[in-house]
Amino acid sequence: MNKEEAVSIASQECRSITTQNCNFANINAAKPVWWIDPKSNENSERWFLLYGDGVLYVLRIPGGILCKSRFRQKGELLSIEISTSTFVDVKSGGTKYDFKKHVFAEISHLPHG
Repeated sequence: MNKEEAVSIASQECRSITTQNCNFANINAAKPVWWIDPKSNENSERWFLLYGDGVLYVLRIPGGILCKSRFRQKGELLSIEISTSTFVDVKSGGTKYDFKKHVFAEISHLPHG
């Protein structure tokens, strides 16, 4: 699945999801994480679309959660690795922030293609 497909599916659950306000990730090939490099969201919500094992997880991240004081930086972006089993930030030296509480939807009846 790619970002455009994920946005198309997720926006049926919540119309405010766009390619500009979300980050998409498939499971990393080297280890069981979703690697996300989002922009800081000091003032507005951000969406994570995480795909793996036939399920698209839609996470609604409220404004103020993704900030430079909480997560590691990668240039102008933040660097987050979310464990596929616990939804916790496991980036080396990471915050152990639990993203599970931000799961808005789990979409498992996905079109084949």
